[in-house]
Amino acid sequence: MIEFKEDVEALGARIVDDLRQELVTQGHNATGKLSQSLKHKVKVESNAIILTIDASYYAKWVEHGRRAGKRPPIEVLFNWVKTKGIANTDKRARSIAFAIATAIARKGTPLRGSYAYSKNGRRKDFIKITLKKNKADIEGAVKLFGEKAIRTITKSIKKK
Repeated sequence: MIEFKEDVEALGARIVDDLRQELVTQGHNATGKLSQSLKHKVKVESNAIILTIDASYYAKWVEHGRRAGKRPPIEVLFNWVKTKGIANTDKRARSIAFAIATAIARKGTPLRGSYAYSKNGRRKDFIKITLKKNKADIEGAVKLFGEKAIRTITKSIKKK
């Protein structure tokens, strides 16, 4: 089981790297906070190995977008405008942040103009796309774990 844990650790690290790369190519790396928040953990239990990938709370909005109807927090957008260097004064940055928040409340996200930041034409589904990219490896790991578990059970039965 321990040697299999190393395989799952490597798979988790690769998935996190792929998630980070997809964020960059979609243009979601202004501060790098979401990318840096991505961490994987592997937990070994008596009959299972559990791979968990954690991310910052706002990953869900980057993954799915945001429906129209509610204005996002101005402060978050203000910080984004400042980070991107879109405005040279706080007053102008706050004004732009308010305009973006109003547009998001009216239209949801991703906004049409946000695609200019994307290198691959996508602005959503970074998790879905990464999991699809790694599907064969994930399925292979599950199959290998199942085969090893069956061999262990079979050996245990033969000893009795």
